[in-house]
Amino acid sequence: MLKKISTNQLKLGMFIHELHCSWMDHPFMRNQFVLSEANDIVKVKKAGIKQITIDISKGLDVDKPDSTSTVVTARTSTAKPDKKITSNPDIDHRLQSSKKLVAKASQIAKKILGDVSAGHEVDMEATESTVSQITQMIDKDPHTLVGVSRIKTKDEYTFMHCVSVCALMTAFAQYLGYSKEEIDEISTGALLHDIGKALTPLEILNKPGKLTDEEFVIMKQHAVTRETKLLDNCGLSEKALDVVSMHHERPDGKGYPLGLKGDELTEVGKMSAIVDIYDALTSVRVYKSAWEPSEALKNMLSWCPHQLDTALTQKFIKMLGVYPVGSLVLLKSGLVGIVIEPGEKMLRPVLKIIYNANGRHYVEVKQMDLSKYPKESIKQPISPSSYKIEMAKFI
Repeated sequence: MLKKISTNQLKLGMFIHELHCSWMDHPFMRNQFVLSEANDIVKVKKAGIKQITIDISKGLDVDKPDSTSTVVTARTSTAKPDKKITSNPDIDHRLQSSKKLVAKASQIAKKILGDVSAGHEVDMEATESTVSQITQMIDKDPHTLVGVSRIKTKDEYTFMHCVSVCALMTAFAQYLGYSKEEIDEISTGALLHDIGKALTPLEILNKPGKLTDEEFVIMKQHAVTRETKLLDNCGLSEKALDVVSMHHERPDGKGYPLGLKGDELTEVGKMSAIVDIYDALTSVRVYKSAWEPSEALKNMLSWCPHQLDTALTQKFIKMLGVYPVGSLVLLKSGLVGIVIEPGEKMLRPVLKIIYNANGRHYVEVKQMDLSKYPKESIKQPISPSSYKIEMAKFI
């Protein structure tokens, strides 16, 4: 249900449905989001916005009491943190830097697909500049950008998937010890890996149900070969071409477009298949909810060695860790948080607390380093769909 209110009535936990101004006239990356930080209210007022429409089916109502809107005092929590939760400025800075880069990179990916769809050449200068920024950021911090890029909405999937695969492939290549030059080549191929989707009809790309046999044949045509004319001006290296042409190939030869198998697949080609599948499984699509990472990784292991390379899949899992950045977890207290930092102890990461599962309401967003809260622990990873949480609103 939508309700128009004065900006003076804003409070944390509300879902902003409409800001009643153009995207260029407000400081937020999205037009719709959960009001999760006190500074966001300040930003709204500084932008000169007088009225806002909220969606009370997705967030707090103006008439609801605010006594349970903070993490520390939530009455319905069965256990409380033993000290005040404070944010870490360094983590905040890295999250914000990653968000800005992901937003910029996704626009470049969108432009690339749009240019190709219109019959234009790939803008390699913009592509290489974006890849350079991604590789530099992951070199400094291999977790945050990967986690932020993985969180996307179903409407953003096609081009955000390109960014996610690029970030994951960059981190994976670094983890496996590839040289800087090789990583740049692999990352370039990853950003362009779905370039063929520019020529796939939108009604097939965005179909909410199962594809027919005829539609699936058309969909498979997006997986281009090394000889495709779409890549003529790109000057891609062999490793970049491996990513573009092999991410749908499988070790048992049942992949596409060429049905390559075994030793016909390079290590980079096998890596790209793992990364592409992982991001697809853990993303919201028009026809499915996102799997939580541990569920995706468990299934991927069961698909080895026929669909995925066993050794590389195991290394990929080790790289991501027990609770990958971007995972949603339920705590013993009933609080729900997003993993934003692996932390010093693998089982006790740093979280962004966003929800109270006991009371089924959003809470004031705070950071919680579990290593500093011995009375709190992770009960289990959960899927965002369990509580209808839109994670893209919080990263």
